[in-house]
Amino acid sequence: MTVSSVFSFTIFLFLSLASPTISDSSSDSLQTFIVHVARSHKPSLFSTHQQWGQLDPLKVEGKIVLCDYGDARNDLENKVEKEDAVKLAGGLGMILALANGYGEILTASTYLIPTTMVGEIAGNKIREYIRSDENPTATIAFRGTNVGSSAGAVYKVKVNAPENVDVRVSPKKLVFNAVNQALSYNIRFTSFKWASLKKSSASFGSIEWSDGVHKVRSPIAVRWSEGPKASI
Repeated sequence: MTVSSVFSFTIFLFLSLASPTISDSSSDSLQTFIVHVARSHKPSLFSTHQQWGQLDPLKVEGKIVLCDYGDARNDLENKVEKEDAVKLAGGLGMILALANGYGEILTASTYLIPTTMVGEIAGNKIREYIRSDENPTATIAFRGTNVGSSAGAVYKVKVNAPENVDVRVSPKKLVFNAVNQALSYNIRFTSFKWASLKKSSASFGSIEWSDGVHKVRSPIAVRWSEGPKASI
């Protein structure tokens, strides 16, 4: 697994494709940095995800983790182990990169934390970047893809924010000029509940993109634990 960068907290649109954007430029803004843990670093004694979940929070917390991944079609257990390990250590998100020899076969899946999967080619570019920079950074961006037959589709967003959470989507409208065109958007979450939190609780909402005929809805779930930390 590997950790990376500034995380623009964004929810995965159902028909979206998520892709990591690597930046070599430095910034004064808050950044999260990459830690790399390869598949071969998993000790044979760690037969359960509970044991493998003992990642060092000092290295992982607040970061995006790049995980070397095997066969995307038949490696479900391995994926769940990695997700658990990153989440337990406080990681913000995860990039699953197919390891050498596993090609470009990707699968759609649900995840415990914000995650994107990339093939072997993109994965090798990310690994090369990590090796070339002492403080590599990255951002996970989310894209809406026009999969219909209309080249002039315009999708507007409708936000049903969870209680005690402010949800801002930018831009509020996606204008597609071609079929299969992908456009990026960002979502920012602001919680108002931390100061008054007395016990764990949860709140739910959604965002919905629509062109007036087709609708794509993404649920939002926010869970608060005691103390200033929320899980989205």
